Amino acid sequence: MNAALIESLRKKILVIYSAGCGNGKSEIAANLAFSIARKGIRTWVLDANTFAPAQDFILGFNVQGPTFSDFLTDPSVKEMPVYPLSRIYSNPHPLPLFITPSERDNQKTRFALQETLNSSTDIYSRIPGAVFDAMAEHRIDLLIIDTHPSFERVNEVWMGMTEFLLLISRINPIDFKNLKSLLKDPSVQDIEQKLIVITNVQIDHSRNVSQDMENDAIVEQLKALHKQFEQEPCMLGCTDPPALQAGKTAIHKKAFLYSEKLALFQQASQRNGMFIDKEPGDSFSMNIERLGERVVEMVEVGR
Repeated sequence: MNAALIESLRKKILVIYSAGCGNGKSEIAANLAFSIARKGIRTWVLDANTFAPAQDFILGFNVQGPTFSDFLTDPSVKEMPVYPLSRIYSNPHPLPLFITPSERDNQKTRFALQETLNSSTDIYSRIPGAVFDAMAEHRIDLLIIDTHPSFERVNEVWMGMTEFLLLISRINPIDFKNLKSLLKDPSVQDIEQKLIVITNVQIDHSRNVSQDMENDAIVEQLKALHKQFEQEPCMLGCTDPPALQAGKTAIHKKAFLYSEKLALFQQASQRNGMFIDKEPGDSFSMNIERLGERVVEMVEVGR
């Protein structure tokens, strides 16, 4: 694959990342992918959170084949496994949505893979070529990578493959401190465009959902944050103010507020479809649509 083609594919990759866990990152990634795919854009979701994957559960995909975890650990799996979701989302027309899941049910496999990721660098070398090959083969317009939260080494691979980063964060002091630390990381600073998305949810290990603080308080804090950011663009961690490019780091205008409907939907033992499809008038769903429009514009899908 030549350099020009690789560069064009890099412009079709959106990495979704957070410095902490349990803030709704995976739910946003899945619903965002669904929203964009409904526009006819061929969208691929790669679940790179190998320790606590959720995309197969959220998207309703029953894994019956190799996963991303297998690709990393099994030499016989030579190509990135990519599965179409058109059989699941086929009304009124097949949805051009694809998934690469990670192993979720086998805890032993997940922990063994985590040890391998922490101890070996060779495991990372296969990823970029396999991803670019799969994008070309399936004619992908947009790849959304749902990453492992926190400062894992494998995330450096994803940072090197993209020009677009979506950072999910709560606005409380601890999460915001972690966000600022993340933005000072050289691999993050080099990324062309970064969009910060604020959420007001907490999700525990059992996927029980609660709000971080009152929704009204989040709205007011976000307004103050936008005002402060306009006056002091480097407040979020840039280390060299003269080198800051206009629009390089931005903050999404609307916060993803806690929704009781979404909380009940997330906690249901049997999910049926996608939340954005079931509750299009919910604040979460409407914000997903707004974010989707911005993402399509940001990554220049179809150009």
